[in-house]
Amino acid sequence: MNISKKEIDDHFSKNEVSTYSDFAKFFSISVITARTKLMNKVSSSLNFKGKYITLIKDKNYNKYGLLKIKTIVFSNHGTIKKTLSHIIEMCDKISSKELYNILFNLKVSQQLTSLLKDKQIFAKKEGRTYLYSLNPFSTELIREEEFEMTSLKEGDKILRDLQIIKELQKKKKVDVAKKHNISTKTISNIEDRFNKGGVKGLIHSRKPEIKRISSSIQAAIITEAAIHPEKSSKEIKRDIEIPKKVQLKEVNKLVIETRKSIESKKKIFLEIQ
Repeated sequence: MNISKKEIDDHFSKNEVSTYSDFAKFFSISVITARTKLMNKVSSSLNFKGKYITLIKDKNYNKYGLLKIKTIVFSNHGTIKKTLSHIIEMCDKISSKELYNILFNLKVSQQLTSLLKDKQIFAKKEGRTYLYSLNPFSTELIREEEFEMTSLKEGDKILRDLQIIKELQKKKKVDVAKKHNISTKTISNIEDRFNKGGVKGLIHSRKPEIKRISSSIQAAIITEAAIHPEKSSKEIKRDIEIPKKVQLKEVNKLVIETRKSIESKKKIFLEIQ
């Protein structure tokens, strides 16, 4: 059966998008014949494995040779691999993010991997981004120098944390954590402190040293705690005039231990009786 150019145009004017199967059914021909008749006249869908077709003529393909009708993406270059090669050639070199944007966020990682394996395209990594080109990259990536940390004392982490903040601009948290042998939670804490307080936020606070309580003060606290079980630690500190340098929490700790000991001894005494 002969199908005229006008009949083909009419079919696609009524059906902007079709399939080979629908086309064949409409003209009562086989799918193989339909493919032959439409060769070089239609483009097939990239995201539906060529299931849908549309007429190339009179369609507004963009500068990359792509057309999107609803959710269907067409290319007048044919396959995804040919389309990828064409876009990369046009741009000389292009980032993965730009490439996905041009392709309406189609998943093409498998095709890129295949092209790389066959050395039809080349790639290099810059931070978290890959650059693609049809030509090999002649220059190596310049690696940023690390902070010199050999002079740090144990526990001083500010330069390490600054280095971590620097690396987070280009690397994933999990990679940075692995490099510094710390958890991703610690990485997040460092990032939060920096975001809230800048470099000052990275300065680790240190708990003040707890001064030892003299034996005479300890004896006074124990006596007061035993004689006056109704008194709070704050009241005991006030009544026996403990120096301000002795923290309340240390007084409280000694009061609790004294009263626990007394209760324990009472219990043992009752059990003996």
